[in-house]
Amino acid sequence: MTYFNYKHKRGTRGEAVYQGSTLLGRVAIKGDWRSRFTLSLTSVDLYSAIGLGGDTLPGLFRSRHDAAEALYAMTSAASGEDEGTATQRG
Repeated sequence: MTYFNYKHKRGTRGEAVYQGSTLLGRVAIKGDWRSRFTLSLTSVDLYSAIGLGGDTLPGLFRSRHDAAEALYAMTSAASGEDEGTATQRG
């Protein structure tokens, strides 16, 4: 399991996502507007993942960790590394 750090971005409903000291992108909450009018306490908030270039990844995610995992997978694929299969030099 990968651990991420989240820092709130002022003036937005999103958070910057870091894996260690590396910025991966942002996750933003997409609240269901209908949930504001219901009396139940359960909300159906979903998260979107936004890359460093501002491009939104397709689909919505059920948790911010899932959105952060998608950002991590996108950045590791873009750098040519797969999780756990990076080449070692020695």
